[in-house]
Amino acid sequence: MKNYLPIIVKAILALSFLLAGLNKFFGFVQPTPSASGQAEAFLGILFSSYIRPLVGVLEIVGAVLLFSKRFSFIGLLILLPIMVNIIGFHVWYGYLGNGNLIVGTAGFLVVAYFHREDFKRLLK
Repeated sequence: MKNYLPIIVKAILALSFLLAGLNKFFGFVQPTPSASGQAEAFLGILFSSYIRPLVGVLEIVGAVLLFSKRFSFIGLLILLPIMVNIIGFHVWYGYLGNGNLIVGTAGFLVVAYFHREDFKRLLK
């Protein structure tokens, strides 16, 4: 089971980012009820500028690279700033009750843990 854990978690993480990236272009999953105040302003800017398609492309590329064995670390590096922004948005605007945030963050940390040697080489 230990050998299959990174593969399963990586596949779930890659599928979630792939679906999120494709959703930015095709809109097959409708957004949840709108936020209020500053969060609504932030999302309004995000939806009306070039940032949404850019993040969508990066999510798709990062997810596809996560599926490959050779380039999965590069995919993880591409998805790292997106994941940091997701966490920051939810913490800053008080959306901590979202289970997707906890599951996604845990999955990302598990995949990063299995790439810890790659991180050590990168930071050396």
